[in-house]
Amino acid sequence: MDYLNCLNGEESSRYRSISKMCYLPYFIRVIDGSPKNEKCGYLYKQGGVNANKGWRKRWVVFNGTDLRYYVNNKSQVSKRIIPLTCISDVVNDVKTDDTSRFKFKLVTSIKDRVFHFAADKLVKRLIALVSSEKCYHIMCVEHNSKCSLILEECLQWSQTIMAAIYQRNGSIPDNSCIEPKKSDKEGFIKFENGGGKKYFVAISESRLCYYHNKDDYILNSPIHEIMMKLASVKDSSNGKNKLQLSTHYGHFMLGFDNSTDCQQWKMAMEDAIAEGLADDSVLEKVYENESNKICADCEATDPHWASINLGIVVCKKCAGIHRMFEYTVSKIRSLRMDTRVWTPSLIELMKAIGNANANNFWEHELIAELKIEPDSTSEKRKEFIQNKYKYKRYCRLHPAYADSHILNQELLKSAVSDNVLETMAIVFSGADVLYAYGHDETAYQLAKKAGERLQVEFLYQNCGDESTLASEYNDDGRLREDVRHQGFLLKTGPNFKGFDKRWCILEHGTLTYYDSEKSTTAKDSIERKYMLMITTTTLEKQSAAFEISTNRNNQRIYLFSAENETERRLWLQALSRLICPITVMDHVGMMDFSLAGNFYMKDSIAEDWTRTWIMINWRILYYLSKETNKLETVDLRKASSIKHQGSETGCNKCLESGYHFVVNSPGRALYIQADLSRDTERLRIELEKSIKSSGTALDDQQLASDNVPVIVDRCLNYITNNGIKTRGIYRESATHSRVNLLLTELRNDPRSVRLEDYSDHEVANAVKRFLRGLTSSVFTQDYIQWMQTAAISEIKNKLAWYSYLLDRMPEIHFNTLKKIVMHLHKVNQYTSENQMTLENLATCFAPSLLIPDASEVPASYQTNLPLQLCVISDIINYHDSLFRLDQEKSIEDKMDEAERKIKDIESSPRMSMPSDSLLIPITKYQLNGDCEMVTITARNTAMEVVDYFYNKRIVVERNYNLHEILFDGKLERPLHWSNQVFLDVCRWSDWTEDIRKGFCLCLKTNELMSKINDSYDPSKYLLSELKYSEKKSFKKMTFDFKQSRFSCYKDSKANNCLWSINAEDMIIYIGVDPRRSSIPSKFGFTFLSKHEKPSKNGYFGKSVCFTSQEDLYKWISAILMAQNKLEWCYVVTDCDIIL
Repeated sequence: MDYLNCLNGEESSRYRSISKMCYLPYFIRVIDGSPKNEKCGYLYKQGGVNANKGWRKRWVVFNGTDLRYYVNNKSQVSKRIIPLTCISDVVNDVKTDDTSRFKFKLVTSIKDRVFHFAADKLVKRLIALVSSEKCYHIMCVEHNSKCSLILEECLQWSQTIMAAIYQRNGSIPDNSCIEPKKSDKEGFIKFENGGGKKYFVAISESRLCYYHNKDDYILNSPIHEIMMKLASVKDSSNGKNKLQLSTHYGHFMLGFDNSTDCQQWKMAMEDAIAEGLADDSVLEKVYENESNKICADCEATDPHWASINLGIVVCKKCAGIHRMFEYTVSKIRSLRMDTRVWTPSLIELMKAIGNANANNFWEHELIAELKIEPDSTSEKRKEFIQNKYKYKRYCRLHPAYADSHILNQELLKSAVSDNVLETMAIVFSGADVLYAYGHDETAYQLAKKAGERLQVEFLYQNCGDESTLASEYNDDGRLREDVRHQGFLLKTGPNFKGFDKRWCILEHGTLTYYDSEKSTTAKDSIERKYMLMITTTTLEKQSAAFEISTNRNNQRIYLFSAENETERRLWLQALSRLICPITVMDHVGMMDFSLAGNFYMKDSIAEDWTRTWIMINWRILYYLSKETNKLETVDLRKASSIKHQGSETGCNKCLESGYHFVVNSPGRALYIQADLSRDTERLRIELEKSIKSSGTALDDQQLASDNVPVIVDRCLNYITNNGIKTRGIYRESATHSRVNLLLTELRNDPRSVRLEDYSDHEVANAVKRFLRGLTSSVFTQDYIQWMQTAAISEIKNKLAWYSYLLDRMPEIHFNTLKKIVMHLHKVNQYTSENQMTLENLATCFAPSLLIPDASEVPASYQTNLPLQLCVISDIINYHDSLFRLDQEKSIEDKMDEAERKIKDIESSPRMSMPSDSLLIPITKYQLNGDCEMVTITARNTAMEVVDYFYNKRIVVERNYNLHEILFDGKLERPLHWSNQVFLDVCRWSDWTEDIRKGFCLCLKTNELMSKINDSYDPSKYLLSELKYSEKKSFKKMTFDFKQSRFSCYKDSKANNCLWSINAEDMIIYIGVDPRRSSIPSKFGFTFLSKHEKPSKNGYFGKSVCFTSQEDLYKWISAILMAQNKLEWCYVVTDCDIIL
């Protein structure tokens, strides 16, 4: 295809001359479209005001409004901003003798300064191409002669900027800069993390800019601008009179001369943030009390600051004075920005008290002449506010203010009433808010019990809640305070018979519900400490219901229902944030789930139970890992089973004793139990449903460890092992009812189906029918693109498009297709036996894999049939390159090759140790790592194999060890440096297929052996009761290791020896055969006798489990040292491994 034909005439002629001297090395993807009069890229800029310094590379961005340059393309802090309105001309400064750097000048009105730029030395141009299929690609064109492209880049920059100038000003450039907007606050600030230099700073609406000096501010040319709606400001912990201004790309440490300046700038920045966020919802609600529309102190209009403990609204100037007080006197918050502070009850409290009611108390004795006005001086304003609130010189004190005991008693009485103004007068007259004389509870606790919402809020804001004074409150309680939600919910009583509408509020760690929105007395409340678990539920008439399981009121379950699914999600997210551990609050608050709560869990039977957080979202189990303190996941589609466990081994920390269960998934077993038995059962049912359910979409199936549906994985593996040579496999039909029966069983529980009960053809037809019945085909919804690609005649172009479409596939679709293609490739290798050619296989699988869109007409489908066969055939033929296997064979193929070689050796009439070599695949660093084919002779040792990798520079050091891996990494055996690798490989031929399936040799670092060596202590006699298994289950036995013998005893005193084995006769693997049931811990080893062959129908070796890794390493180190006469280090020698 001639891609230049895709361009318009002008562009085509422009680039055809270039393309004659270019190479087009590769295709890459790009987002289509480029904006007009905008450009970015690297340029060189000459430093100095007079352009008399060196050139530096800068990332330059012109957005059509201004030009900004940065240190590099990752920096988000500009070095300078040059407004377009200040650019009067763009002059190309190209000399006839220029060969590598072509310059242009920006003439500006910024003190008549001229900025010098030059095009970068290396330029790559991206040419957008549009294919007939509307897919966007680009070709990277690199000119052999760079000069013409550099010159063109220079011209493009100057043309782009000049076009923007003319577009903005009509046809004649305007040399004058636009006057900067009137600032809300301006002045010099010291930037502590900028070398302590002072910059001129101006805040205008929601924009903060800083300048080199005030002249640049007048000319509107800042160094950098900060959009305040994306910023936050707080007092710095690094010293007094300092602020930390934080953005999403960095922090600015700002220093001030005094505390007054610091607080004024802080408030100005908070106003700018509020302006950017433009959230007046709280302000409007507070203004429903008319007296709140003027400042409580100076009567300025439109105040938007509040003292939340006093219940008053004040202007910005008065708020600055309030900020100087202790928090016990006045706590200032913004009504426009601090939205997370404003709980529903706090807003109602501000409306209930209001400026008028508050001043009836605070200004009762005030004479008019002392009242301040909006334009009063700072000194007069400060004196008045201090006298009013700090010294209480104008207030109307409670009649009992002189007797603290009586005053405190009055507080307790008032707290349970609905008269919050009376409580306000008592508290501000000097009552002790934590007073509880003669009572077990404070005023706050009494108000909470009485359900008096406004009383609770007022006392809470005035330090009436003792828990907020505890040291741990800083980490936990304050974060919980940010959790709030409100709205109407339907709720049932304890008998679940009918729903009533309730106004519900979640705040201060409590869910409280009322008769109506206007009610101030609660019907009931549920504190956070009583909430155990939250679950969704669906009722006949309430599709958005949910339950809260608690341990209060006889372990009551509270049933609520939201109006719709969206409302339910918001409630669930808020409740989950309230009760989850604080380390995951932010994450949890954004997640959907069907069940969430605090449970007890351990990941082995020998470990202690620990409290953790668990959530279920779709078919993913989330739990809080005690090691990482982060949410870890278990893909329940890959879990093999969930098993009931008795109460005798349950968690003794739970509120109720009861059973627990274990979830078996790849690489782990999770033991789980809830505080209440009913919650354990509810979680088990949810997990079992997620594990066993099987939908009609590919990603909704139970999955094998390689993200292939278990149905596909088991059927293909069965055919590979049993039916690969069966004549007409995948072509011949089978009994319809038998295929349907098998498919039903596979969909219900694919892991437990006995495929041996069915014929090869029944299994083959079942997997095809399963693929054909998916709602979305394996090739996803790109049917038309696949057909168009198959029609391309040029093979390189076709393969490029195949790769592009494969890369777009979801992971499960990609892995499933890869599994199928690799399997069909293997089936095709036995064509002489099974009579299945490549064309036969493509014909059998195309209808199951390439399902057209629903809009595709049948006639078109029949027309595309040859193209479908072409797609399947092409992918099988070129699977090496399409699935990134062209540089190496797959691990499976290498293992098959080694297995065939071993079988040939085993069946050879020659002596058992052949004199010829053996080609062995050895993976590097991990089980599925890169593979190296190494030819081993009968006398090569493990040390020589390591030296082979070292001499080939595959590894740079010799601190590596050769490991034998079984069961996909579940068992691992570090080979001693003197081991003859040939003999170890030959042993594999004695093993059954299920053992050989996941075996390999792997080159790994000496980290594991170093840990084992460090655990060796010859001074200690090893004797312990351990869990031991010869068959399926484990039982407790006594073992010891002395005089190089490993012995097993029937009794705990080690008197009655059952058997004993010499250390030198043992072959030890770290780990346990995963097929054994209820493995007691992950810390175990498996051993064989050197003359013992694994049972054909049993388990691999004998296994011993320990309670800790430390104990495991002690025993293994003692046995290995005894085997090898205390030598476990490599000796570097030459090797003769054959290439």
